[in-house]
Amino acid sequence: MQHPAITSKVSLYKMLADEKRINILRFLNEAGLCVCDLEALLGISQPAVSQHLRKLKQADIITSHKHDQWHIYSINDGYEHHQHLLHILNELPSAEKDVADITAQGIRSRCSIEITEIRFLEKKN
Repeated sequence: MQHPAITSKVSLYKMLADEKRINILRFLNEAGLCVCDLEALLGISQPAVSQHLRKLKQADIITSHKHDQWHIYSINDGYEHHQHLLHILNELPSAEKDVADITAQGIRSRCSIEITEIRFLEKKN
């Protein structure tokens, strides 16, 4: 007999079983990012990034919103295993330096920088 809570956790672990998806989640744990940012961080093609994002979004682990012509992806705060996911991600090496590096090098997209600034200001208020 399948138990829904177990099935749900298995789905999370399947998503985490891929190194690229784990890295995407590490990066999204630092900031909301668009596909082009993730492409630069992961060193893989845009279609490959989009495939991973599609799977994570179908599993409800991430969410996206449109900002101008870009879709900005972030970890879904409403995901049923959100706290467990954050616990797992916090045990991994931080991606803060990676995200900061693409910003400093001018690789990070303007769309993501604007969204990060807006979120920072919203949190301060």
